[in-house]
Amino acid sequence: MVKMKSFYPQTAAEALKWIRDNEHFEGYVATRNEQQGLVLRNDSNDCFIPQGLLPEGAMQPSDYEATKRMFEPTEIGLALIAA
Repeated sequence: MVKMKSFYPQTAAEALKWIRDNEHFEGYVATRNEQQGLVLRNDSNDCFIPQGLLPEGAMQPSDYEATKRMFEPTEIGLALIAA
């Protein structure tokens, strides 16, 4: 069994880059280190996005069949990545 790697972004841009660059097929709300947030995962890693890290409107649902991602950055999110 391969141990899953967890990513804990410190900035909105880091979280959005992970969302853009990694396929993810599952998402759920969880508490880690006494902080609530969204976990997005695939077979080998996950990303814990603490509540409040992303500004409103930075990501949106994606066409999973086309992208293999549940979410993708919006124009606002892409601007944060580019900054």
